[in-house]
Amino acid sequence: MADMKLLPRFLNLIQQWRPCFADYRTHRRAVGFALSLLVGLGRRTISRAICAQQRQFQSWASDYKLFSLSRWTPRSLFDVVLKLALELVPKTQPVVIALDDTIARKTGHRIPHASTLRDPLSPPYHTNLVWALRFIQAVLLICPADGIGAARALPIAFHLAPPVAKPKKKKAAQAAAADTNNRADAATAKLGKKTIDPEWKQYYQRRRQHGLSAQGAFLIQDIRARLNGISGFAQRLLWVVVDASYCNLTVLSRLPEGTVLIGRTRKDIHLSALPEAASGRGRRRFYGKDLGTPEQMRQDDSIPWQRASIFAAGRSHQLRYKSVGPILWRRGAQRRPLRLLIIAPLAYHAHGHRLYRQPAYLLVTDPTADAVTRRNLLPRYSHDKFLR
Repeated sequence: MADMKLLPRFLNLIQQWRPCFADYRTHRRAVGFALSLLVGLGRRTISRAICAQQRQFQSWASDYKLFSLSRWTPRSLFDVVLKLALELVPKTQPVVIALDDTIARKTGHRIPHASTLRDPLSPPYHTNLVWALRFIQAVLLICPADGIGAARALPIAFHLAPPVAKPKKKKAAQAAAADTNNRADAATAKLGKKTIDPEWKQYYQRRRQHGLSAQGAFLIQDIRARLNGISGFAQRLLWVVVDASYCNLTVLSRLPEGTVLIGRTRKDIHLSALPEAASGRGRRRFYGKDLGTPEQMRQDDSIPWQRASIFAAGRSHQLRYKSVGPILWRRGAQRRPLRLLIIAPLAYHAHGHRLYRQPAYLLVTDPTADAVTRRNLLPRYSHDKFLR
């Protein structure tokens, strides 16, 4: 396999898409688009892909029907990629994936689910808005067997994740009626009762059920179900590396069995210790003494620093970290035991000065896992985020 050329290897991969399509002609057309979108110049559009295949003077109806009317799903294409990629995962390591959201910029204002989103490339002092589609992407991280070197990321899921639509502004007639209701609400508020617009109340409920975090939780459940259907991976542990957008109660309360989440968290969350065993009568406590915030633990000299060697940003680093656990996060994880990893700021040289990056705080849903072993298996993807 190693001495095969890239093009024959790629063709061998997409030829296995045949069961994903109902007709062989649809599969053949999809193979043509996979190659033309890969080698085409400029924007990756359907029209440019047709021109790359030198079919611009033929009817384009069948090409557009491939993306609008044909009965196939992107998930089935990624199932083939996942099965082949899992062959590269060593048997001594868990399956490690990274999850994050991204946007695809668009220009047409009639594209379904397209909306105004924040540009992630905008500077921190000025937020730019773009017209785009939002997706959640999951990649399988193939770590070197010896633990030295960067991980290779292979995409295994690319799901559309549109934001929940906010209630529209009311028109003049509705605004007049709403003004009358607001007066009644103001009178009710004087009595100590707070009222919320029913439309906004439904919006908040939909956001909890179908927001970005909820869709990320559904994708994690889907990947776990796909692993359970592959021979030899039903009992394999799945590690999911995420950022703070997915390290919350919405995701942690929906983690499937056999899944460990490693997520970055804020420095100001309040953590608690496990409760002590009750010795007398009365209601059993679910939370122990208050441990403070991760930032306070980082500054606490009673918690010793430990050292480990990691590979990130192209070279090895001596990392200082603290490991605290098991702990409880009342608002984010409720009664699920966690482990907190505190990453000390890493030093670097720039413009003749010695500067430091920001510290990082990780929460791990498996409090019994060894931190050094986790560091060896944890993909370099997460460490690179600390170093940027």
